[in-house]
Formats: sequence, C-alpha cells, structure tokens
Amino acid sequence: RLLVHNVNGIQTIEADVIVDASFHGSVAFEAGCRYEAGDPDGVLQPGSLMYRMADVDQTAYAQVSQEEKEAIAARGIQEGSLYVNNLLARPLPDGTMYSNMSRIQVDPFDIRKWTEAEMKAREQVRDISNFFVQNVPGFQDAVLCETGAFTGLRDSRRILGKYVLTGADVLTGKEFSDAVAESSYPIDIHDTRGTSSTIIKPEKGYFQVPFRSLVTEEVENLILAGRCISADYEAHACIRVMITCMRTGEAAGIGAAESVKRQVPVSQVNGVAVSRQIYNR
Repeated sequence: RLLVHNVNGIQTIEADVIVDASFHGSVAFEAGCRYEAGDPDGVLQPGSLMYRMADVDQTAYAQVSQEEKEAIAARGIQEGSLYVNNLLARPLPDGTMYSNMSRIQVDPFDIRKWTEAEMKAREQVRDISNFFVQNVPGFQDAVLCETGAFTGLRDSRRILGKYVLTGADVLTGKEFSDAVAESSYPIDIHDTRGTSSTIIKPEKGYFQVPFRSLVTEEVENLILAGRCISADYEAHACIRVMITCMRTGEAAGIGAAESVKRQVPVSQVNGVAVSRQIYNR
C-alpha cells in the first residue's frame, strides 16, 4: 500500500510494486520519501533547449580550430549572445547541425518559473543562432529550422534510498555485489552560475550502480528508475544520461518481477540475485 499526498488529501494506491521512473521522483516525493535537489546550496544545474540549423557549410565549419571556437565563444559571451565557452554545433545525418548552446536556470518545482524559463530559453536560441550566422564560418547562410519541444533539464529531485551513490564511488570505480548497472559516463557538471563545465572521468573507466540505490527505507513496495535514483550531486551528474537510465529501468523491472514472484516487498528483494540475472554471473 502506497500513500500519496495530493491536492485533495491522501490517496491510497494499491499495487504489489510501484516503479517511479519520473525525472522528479514525483511518486516517491508524494509518498514522503526523503530527497535532495541541486548542489550543496540547492542550486540546480542549468537546462538547455536543443535546436537545429539548416544550410550550414559543414566543410567550412569543420576547418575552424578549437582555439578559434573558444575565441569566438568568448566574444559571444562578452556581447551577451552566448552562454557557454565553446561552440557546440555538431552534424546530423540529414545535413543539419544541432546545438547544445543555451543555458537556462529552471525551477521545475514552480510551474510559473518553469514557464518563464521556457520563454527565456527560446529567446536564448534566437540570440545564439543569430550570433552564429553573423560570426561563425560556415553559418553565413544558415537558418534556424527547429527547436526542441521543451527545455531539457539536467537536475531535479534525487530520492535518498538505502544507499546513496557518491561521486567518490564513481571516480574510484567502487564495485558492489548488488551492482545492477554500469556506465562509463563522466561526472558532467554544468556551472550553475557561469559558462563552463566540469568533466571528470572515472579512474577505472567505468562505475557501478547498486540495487540499494533503487529502493527506499520509507516505502517498501516502491522502486526507483532513471534520474531520480539515490545519488549525491556529483554521482547524479553521471547517472542522469539516457543509457544509464535505461539500465536502471531494466534493473527496476527485474526487481519488481522478483518482488511479485517471491511475494516479498521490492525493498527486500535480494539485490545480489538481481545483479546475477542482469550479468549472468
């Protein structure tokens, strides 16, 4: 039995297992699970609105050196037209270029502020694409042809589970007997107050996520998947990417199936056994 608080009071959800795969840990939050959000000061990583430009001379752009890209970006930042210290435009098979250049502070827990951030993100894309046309080799005849449907968020609630995966675990490649996912993605923290980012690769080239980071102490029939699993700020900057979210989703599904099969709460499922199923150990 899962108790969820909503605007009309307390709602009871009857289910053997609930899988919370929401980015914001919405079910776990409403059920009263502990959580953290953002850096030690509570500041979230910025969001980005992805966009594409067509009619780019990709040959000309490919000849721009990294040093030139950084110099152009520095000028764009000084003018207030760019928001990161590099030119992040990459080719797609259809001949267009996609860019990850906007940086917008988003408060996803306040719908009004989130709406304002969506509007600001589109203003940023307009300014960035205009700057590229006017200043970046290969983009002189380019046109903005598409933006994402919404601003992509990097950060939200991190539900505190039975084990909190840490940045130190990631960097040292700590191994877990109940490991249910592995990834080589680095710590990737976008500056919350500036234009740079921090990227630190795991020392062993990969890190593991334990089953205990998918379950909580508060709700025994709840299991987490994706970006809301139990991790600190640095570790979350690794596990938030899609492929790792898919792997924890698979683990959550197996854990849920084991819970139903063995008639035990999912929080008490043997994580080592789940790990063995995933890796055929």
